[in-house]
Amino acid sequence: MRRLLFTTSTLPRFAGDPEPRFVLDLAHALSERYEVTILAPGDAAAKPLEQDGRVTIRRYRYAPLRWMERLAYPGAILPRLRGHPWLWATVPMLFLGLYWALRRLKPGGFDLVHCHWLIPQGVVQALGFAGDGMPPFVVTSHGGDLTSFRGPSMRRLFRLVMERAAATTLVSAALRKEVGELLAGAAVIPMGVDLQRFHPGAAEPGRFGRWCCEERVLLFVGRLVEKKGLDVLLRALAEPAMQATNAHLVVVGEGPLKAQLETRRDALGLRGRVHFLPPVGHAQLPGWTVCLPRPSICVASRSAFTGFGPCPICSPPRLRSLHRSRKRNARRCASSVGGTGSSDRSCSSSWPTLFRTSSSWRSARPTMRPTSGRCVAVSVIRTTSS
Repeated sequence: MRRLLFTTSTLPRFAGDPEPRFVLDLAHALSERYEVTILAPGDAAAKPLEQDGRVTIRRYRYAPLRWMERLAYPGAILPRLRGHPWLWATVPMLFLGLYWALRRLKPGGFDLVHCHWLIPQGVVQALGFAGDGMPPFVVTSHGGDLTSFRGPSMRRLFRLVMERAAATTLVSAALRKEVGELLAGAAVIPMGVDLQRFHPGAAEPGRFGRWCCEERVLLFVGRLVEKKGLDVLLRALAEPAMQATNAHLVVVGEGPLKAQLETRRDALGLRGRVHFLPPVGHAQLPGWTVCLPRPSICVASRSAFTGFGPCPICSPPRLRSLHRSRKRNARRCASSVGGTGSSDRSCSSSWPTLFRTSSSWRSARPTMRPTSGRCVAVSVIRTTSS
């Protein structure tokens, strides 16, 4: 079985951790066909080595003292640097820690390396482990790396990474527009949605009754940080047109802006219609996101920061059309890797097409064949069926 190595700085640390798990979900989807290992930064709450199903997870130390390893978790690296300036001292440690972890792991024993984010994973791979005797590597930008570093020196560094990579991918077409010609040759491959977990059958009726009774509900799930654009959503909810709908907003998550957003909510007179709740585990998310039967509105974060494109406010017929499109896309994803074609396969299963070559991964660059369908990335919003 061919061996894949993922390098990432975002990964759940333990069962029930609300940290984003899209890299882990992709690894699980690919582990049906490949032997997958994930290399991620260490944390006091995480085991240095564990087996999650068929996926092996290794976490590396990058600071001399365990309490200093607070750069990667919880939340994203850049917001943590802004909130705790002393963590800048650990940034070079993170680069060096990843480098030495790769040296010990001997990446030459893998058939392909997939670097999530251009920095630090892509940079370390391109500068330290590219060339003869090393496997090809694929680098994926999830948005924050490209949109947060706009200076000419960083652009040159990113261009070097992409030139040395066998392939570069983006999670949305909107991200390609954001970076212009820098990533003209990159493929757009969304991370996808697992339709086995997120479907109407996972509904938990009455989930929002405690706060909203039978009123329309808008659901936001995510970190409470500036790039998510929740302040924009609050202002929109205060507009007369939205006030007339009597819709409620349920915010699930934590972050540095929680107190500020709660103050903003009260100033807009939305205290009775906007409800802040703590994070929920990933296993419980399907019950929240599909708990009411008919979607009617979509809200997306600002594409310049998160990598996802803007999503219009949609009517129910339009969203039903999008749902059918997602099901067709899932069938294409499954078919592209020899699956059964059923719509319950994760869209992440389209990733093996990125790694396929005519002979060997070591002798040829991966063949790009992103799926033609679109996965729509939105904050989830539901209404009652009436």
